[in-house]
Order: sequence, then structure tokens, then C-alpha cells
Amino acid sequence: MPRTRLDFRFERSRRSRNGGPQQYGVSICCGGILGLGEIWRDRVKMAFAVRELDVDGIPLNVLLPVRGTPLEHLPVMEVADVAKSSAIFRLVNPAKMLKFAAGRETTMKDFQGLLMLAGMNSMITGGYLTTRGRSIAEDRAFLASLNCFISAGSGGQMQ
Repeated sequence: MPRTRLDFRFERSRRSRNGGPQQYGVSICCGGILGLGEIWRDRVKMAFAVRELDVDGIPLNVLLPVRGTPLEHLPVMEVADVAKSSAIFRLVNPAKMLKFAAGRETTMKDFQGLLMLAGMNSMITGGYLTTRGRSIAEDRAFLASLNCFISAGSGGQMQ
């Protein structure tokens, strides 16, 4: 049975205290899965924990409860809650690349653009670990339709 409160503990290894792979130009991502039964406080704690790690990218996934798995009984997150969670991560991590991944096609459906307005500035396209995503061509068309929302401050670029 999944926990209703998530516990985030990050221990830095000797290697990460000394700069880790970032000192060699390696880009580091660390994010998480939303919708595991956590509460809002847990999401805020996760946003700050990721900020403390000082990673380059923060991929956020939304749980897709799959039949036959231990988490099949969990409800699908509401669209508004996914957008609010994205906004929290953006406020806590203003200069980081926020990537939306699993759940954007199934949970967000026609509201994927809302995530961009809430602070996401990147996406993972194609397939995920357990589900198929949209094709690169579909995602390019999606980004083109959002072009009017890209701010001049971003240099007109989304990744």
C-alpha cells in the first residue's frame, strides 16, 4: 500500500560535495512523479529538495495508474492540481529547466498548454518508461501553436 505522505531525504555523497559530474560538463536532471498520494506540503518539500540539489533540469511526471500494479487504485490527478504543482516548481526553481513528461497526454490532454503558462519550459517527447508519448511531429505542432505565449525574455526558445 503506497504511503499517503512522501518522505524526501537527500544525502549528498562525497562525490556530489566535490562537484560531481557537473564539474565535467554533464547536465544533471532530478525530478519526480506527482500523484502518488502526496499532499501539497510534500510537493513543496520536493520542489525545495530538488532546488537544494542544484540540478540543471527537473522532469515532472504524473502517475498513470495502471491496472495490475500496486498503484492502480490511486486517482488520476486533476488538471488544475498538475498546473498548480508545475507553478510551485517554477516559483521555487526559477532558473531551471522544468520538463513535463509522462501524464501530459493522458492527464492533461487538451490542457497541455496550461503547463507552459504555469512555468514548464521543456518537454520530454516520444516514449516514456511504461507508456507511449506523442510523436516529435505532434509535439512540434503543439509548440508552434503556443508560439504566441513564448515571452521575449526566453529568447523565443523552448526546448
